[in-house]
Amino acid sequence: MLLKIHKSLIFSKIDYGAPLVSIAKLSLLKTLESVHNSGVRLSIGSFRSIPISSILSIAGIPLFDIRWSELTFKIAARMSRAPKVFNLPPTLFSINTKNMT
Repeated sequence: MLLKIHKSLIFSKIDYGAPLVSIAKLSLLKTLESVHNSGVRLSIGSFRSIPISSILSIAGIPLFDIRWSELTFKIAARMSRAPKVFNLPPTLFSINTKNMT
């Protein structure tokens, strides 16, 4: 039940703000990742000693950087199909994968 609440409240807000946060600093992304990980950890009721990758696997949620890349690619594809009404900065959908790991 708590996992459903986390997915509907926290996950949806992160998904909604993905295009704007993609150009943010790495420290902001790490903060969002920490909030997300804490929410999943609390919803499952696991101890802090269990690795987050195991917790996310149990919850059936992909890792934050994988989910972030997936969202960014979806939004970039949607924007490329949209009519060119205005010009976006080229860095809006650039992914810096070496800093995410």
